[in-house]
Amino acid sequence: MEVFSFLFNFTFYYPLFMAYVWMLGAIYYYFYWERKCTTELPTLSQYPPVSILIPCHNEGDNARETINIG
Repeated sequence: MEVFSFLFNFTFYYPLFMAYVWMLGAIYYYFYWERKCTTELPTLSQYPPVSILIPCHNEGDNARETINIG
């Protein structure tokens, strides 16, 4: 019975413990790494064209209808 009690406690408390570890790690990462990053978008004289790719198999007509091309 001692083994079953240990296994039950392990399976119950381990996910709770690891959830707290992950949350504390995320908070640490945010305050010590992400807040220091100052990423600013570069100012360009011209912006490049943008392509949007939509993966679909045999759905050309539906894609045109959804996107409403010309």
